[in-house]
Amino acid sequence: MNGEILTAQPSCNARATLWGITSFHGMLSVDRIRPAEETCAGAGAQTWITFMQTKLASDTIEMICRTSPIITTPVVKTPALAAPLARALTRGRLPVIQVSIREPNAAAVIREMAQVPDAIVGAGMVLSPDDVRIARDAGAKFCSTPGVTDPLLRYFDGIELPLLPGAATPTEAMHLLSRGYTMLNFFPGGSAHAIATLRAMQRPMPQLRFSVSGEIPLADASHYLSLNNVLNVASDCVAPPDVIAAADWDAVIQNARVVTKQAR
Repeated sequence: MNGEILTAQPSCNARATLWGITSFHGMLSVDRIRPAEETCAGAGAQTWITFMQTKLASDTIEMICRTSPIITTPVVKTPALAAPLARALTRGRLPVIQVSIREPNAAAVIREMAQVPDAIVGAGMVLSPDDVRIARDAGAKFCSTPGVTDPLLRYFDGIELPLLPGAATPTEAMHLLSRGYTMLNFFPGGSAHAIATLRAMQRPMPQLRFSVSGEIPLADASHYLSLNNVLNVASDCVAPPDVIAAADWDAVIQNARVVTKQAR
């Protein structure tokens, strides 16, 4: 392999089908795959297959992130409200929803939302294989983590569930890139130097794209979205807890449409 640039143009439809996502169409060019030599050179066919499977999964996550400028991260205390909320978000054209697996009723909420057509529901704040199993059994289409460990990455190597792995430093980003991940979760996004760090990563690692998560108010979302390497922001600003508790779905739809329009 000797560090050469590998270029492939697989069909998005084929890739989406592979990972259980069926609502994407068109073509996506996958270029500038630069595996670290120590990862791929001479490591054998299985390592290369694992690398490419990870790259395809990361491309799937990128396609998901490109559908919504905001990944809604609602806190739903009552599972009966989960499906109506998901319907309101999809009507507002924000179909990507991420439920923190740390919430006591996360599995029930994911299960309800996953039944809504066009909703793309994932599990956030995943820390362990047990979390992954709970999320997958509930119907999650992807998982997001605040950071990564090598055992957790190896676990994802063996399952067909896309991962949006967490990173906050160039070192962490380089490690994930060497394994085939090009779509990352920048966490915590609300930190003082987050925007400066993301901007600084653009030149040395132009192939990376980020979803930014953390305590990010709606007023700050546009600052992140203005960066070339940021595709979306994860926030509960569209569906805050009081709006969900009041079952004010019209407000959710309106908020979603406003956010979508501002992000254009």
